[in-house]
Amino acid sequence: MRTRCSFLGLWIGATSLVGCSDCSDEVAVANDFLEEPAHLTCQTDSDCAVVFTGCGSPRRSFCGQAALNGEAAGSAKWRKISESLADCENDCSQCDGLLVVSCSKGQCGGPP
Repeated sequence: MRTRCSFLGLWIGATSLVGCSDCSDEVAVANDFLEEPAHLTCQTDSDCAVVFTGCGSPRRSFCGQAALNGEAAGSAKWRKISESLADCENDCSQCDGLLVVSCSKGQCGGPP
């Protein structure tokens, strides 16, 4: 029985490490949030903000950054998503690009 429990513990530990390096679940949640039209609406450039997206590279990101409106960028939900992306992050190379967002056609960063 002791061997079985040790094996189970090793298996659980190994699968949790695999999940940490993948980040696909966290990126999927970030994609949904970053593509929600209500999180992108704006009237002027000053309505938009740049948020950190990390190594996961969600679809609407550029060099670990993405555009959201100020309300969405400051929301508790985005904060939780951002923390999840950072928690699952491994070492990755990031480009040195700086995302400059603008309000284009009523959407921060342009329509999805």
